[in-house]
Amino acid sequence: MVAITNSKILIPIFSVNYGTSSWCLDELVQIMERNNNNGQIVLPIFYKVKLAEVQYQTGRFGEAFHERESRWHERSSFDPTTLDKWKQALLEVSNLKGYEADGSEVELVKSVVQKVLNELKKKFELIISENLVGIDSHVKNVMELLDDKSHPLLFVGIHGMGGIGKTTLAKTIYNMLFDQFEHHSFIANIRESWKRGAHDLQNQLIFDLSNQKNEVRNKDEGINFISSMFKDKKVLLLLDDVDKVDQVKCLAGNHDWFSLGSMIIITTRNKGILELAGVDHNYDLTELDHHQSLILFSKHAFRKDFPPSEFEDLTHEVVSTTGGLPLSLEVLGSSLCGKESKEWREMIKKLRKVPHIEVREKLRISYDALEYEQKKIFWISLAFSLALTGQLHSTCGMLVTFFQGRILKY
Repeated sequence: MVAITNSKILIPIFSVNYGTSSWCLDELVQIMERNNNNGQIVLPIFYKVKLAEVQYQTGRFGEAFHERESRWHERSSFDPTTLDKWKQALLEVSNLKGYEADGSEVELVKSVVQKVLNELKKKFELIISENLVGIDSHVKNVMELLDDKSHPLLFVGIHGMGGIGKTTLAKTIYNMLFDQFEHHSFIANIRESWKRGAHDLQNQLIFDLSNQKNEVRNKDEGINFISSMFKDKKVLLLLDDVDKVDQVKCLAGNHDWFSLGSMIIITTRNKGILELAGVDHNYDLTELDHHQSLILFSKHAFRKDFPPSEFEDLTHEVVSTTGGLPLSLEVLGSSLCGKESKEWREMIKKLRKVPHIEVREKLRISYDALEYEQKKIFWISLAFSLALTGQLHSTCGMLVTFFQGRILKY
C-alpha cells in the first residue's frame, strides 16, 4: 500500500493468471482508487492477453478468473462485494490507454520506459504559457546553435527588449533539454533577485546542482565553491534576465567551471553583456509579425485564434499599437477580454495617448538599460520612423510622457 501511495506512475501487468490472485486484485482496486482520487498515472500492460478479455473476463483470462471465482464462493468468509470491486477495477483499468504485448517485447519495454520518462519529466518542467505563438522558428534557430559541436561547452545568449519573449523562449528550450542532464538549474529574474546578494543566487545554484544547502556566505566563497565543485559535472544552466556581466561571472564563470557537454543559456536586454561574457553564440529575438500578433492577442481577448467579425476592425487597430511585443499583446488582450466595443474604443483612445501602464514600465526598463550612444540611436530611429508614417507631431506628447525625465538633449 505504501508503494502504491508514494508512486507517481503505477504499472499493473495483466497476464493470463493475474485474475486468479486475490492479492493482485486487491492491489488493483487500490491502484484504481489512487488513479480516480489522487490523479496518479496508471499504465496497464496486457501481456499475452487481450484488453477485452481483462475488461469482460473472457477468453483464457476469463477462464482462469472464473475457475478461481468458484473456489472463492465456496469459502464461507468470502464477501461477494469484494468480487464486485475486483470486476469494477478490471473494467476501469481496461478503459485506460495501455499497452498490449502482442509483438516485440523489446519495443514494448522501450515504449513504456519512454512514456514513464516523459511523465516524470513533467515534474521538473518550467511553467510556460499555453498560448504560445510564433515561437517554433526561434526554438529551431536556438537549438541549431546549441547543436554546435565545435565548442565542448556552450554559452548561448538570447537578447531583445523587455516583453519580447526571451524568458519564454529560453524556458521552452530548457524543458526540451533538461532530461539530458543529470544536473540542471534555472535562476529566474536575476535583475531583481540579485538585490538579495550574489551569494544567495550562488547557493540556489549549488542546491539545484548538488542538493547541498547554504554552502557559501559571500560572493567570493561562491565563486571558489562553484568553480571547483562542478568541474566534472555536465550541467544545463539557464540564467534569466541578466543585467550585469558580473552576474554571469559569479554564477557561470567561464568555459572551465563545468564538464564538457554543459550548456549555459543567458537571457538579457543588453547585447553588450553577452559580448563581455564571451558567449559562443548570441541570438537576437525579434518581434512577432502582424499575423502572429493577431493570433496571440485573440487567444487572450477571445480565447480563440481569430476575432469575431464584429471585433475584427477593433482588433487590428489594437494590435497595430503593440509593435509585435508578446507581453503587450497578452496584457491588452486579457484586459479587453469580455469587454463591450465601447470599452475597446476607449482603450484605443488611451493607447494613442500613452502605452498601457504595464507595457510602458517594461519598455522603460529596457530603455534605461541602454548605453548613452544606444539611447541616441533609439531616439533618432524612432523620430525617423514616425516622420515616415506622418505620426511625429501627434506622438510627441506620448513620448514625452513615456520617457519623462529621460529625453536626451543634443
